Amino acid sequence: MPNHIKYFEWVILGSIALGIIQTGLPFYLFAPGPAPSEPPFLVVNLILPPLLVLLVLLTSRKRSNIAKWILVLITAFIIVINIALISSFFEMGFAGILLLTQSLLQCVGIYFLFTEESRNWFKEIKRN
Repeated sequence: MPNHIKYFEWVILGSIALGIIQTGLPFYLFAPGPAPSEPPFLVVNLILPPLLVLLVLLTSRKRSNIAKWILVLITAFIIVINIALISSFFEMGFAGILLLTQSLLQCVGIYFLFTEESRNWFKEIKRN
């Protein structure tokens, strides 16, 4: 596995961990967020992180181009939402800083998927 794929895996998994921490902070420490039984809370905390971890591992360990592009699309969607909310990040205090850091890490992680080293690694599977 090339270094850039390793970096992709580490950075994206780190951003997922930050996301889990960040989503818990407003609920427990700051302004009351959605109750744990509400659908947004369930999707963000119970469904999305395991799905993202699965996609990351399929991309980095199994060279799945399908998982890679699904992950890119999900990340792009999340980044677009975060860009729309960027002004509120600073009002959220520490939780907002974590969210901003998470978004930056996601961008860096996706960047590592599209370096020449990574593209060549994905192409190797087509030749075999």
